[in-house]
Amino acid sequence: MANSSSGQPPQLSASYLAEDISGQLLAATTVILVITTALVALRFYARSLTNASAGWDDLLLPPSWILVVGACTTGYLAVAHSGVGHHLQWVIAKDPDMLITRGKILYTLGLLTALANAASRCSVLSLFLRVITSRVTRIATWVAIIYLILLAVAQSIVGLVECKPIAYFWDPSIAGGTCIDQFLFYKLNGFLNIIADLVIIILPTHTWPCGFMRTDRILLYLGAGGTRRPTM
Repeated sequence: MANSSSGQPPQLSASYLAEDISGQLLAATTVILVITTALVALRFYARSLTNASAGWDDLLLPPSWILVVGACTTGYLAVAHSGVGHHLQWVIAKDPDMLITRGKILYTLGLLTALANAASRCSVLSLFLRVITSRVTRIATWVAIIYLILLAVAQSIVGLVECKPIAYFWDPSIAGGTCIDQFLFYKLNGFLNIIADLVIIILPTHTWPCGFMRTDRILLYLGAGGTRRPTM
């Protein structure tokens, strides 16, 4: 390995460059896609067993699923065509142009993920509105829905224009290009998404009707609670 004081980049071992987690990424993406598709199918099957009218929770499911499929497909493309799963140095050594492809794919993936998260979470919260009777919790649920919509809009806008010019996101060779603090942006996104998940978990825990057993609650999640509708 070269001496760092010489100003030359350190030589990377062949074993380091050969490291590859693309198989794990493909497996994880496939698991997400299969589980999501199965749950959506079960949800619609359960809904077919009730006479309840369709609500926003039902209407939001198809676009949510389409966005998830789009995000997973983008993940497959990232592994297949941009070297995701390999070290950056491996990608540069194989084909530097792959870095531009990687940037374009990740740019698209960020937008799809933001919209998929918002649509799926709003679907769950809309389901809560069909089964929760507590006025305070219903107000909190509406606040959470507004929060998710605003979060998705903010994530989409900032994600689309985080670099100037936009192409600088995937082509850092553009002279004069600048980006926001991307690490801070992604870290803040993660924190705000965790808050949303915690709210969705906490909201219904203390508001289920007393007579509902655990099995009933699971069926409500799948079937949108067709037997009970709260009054406004």
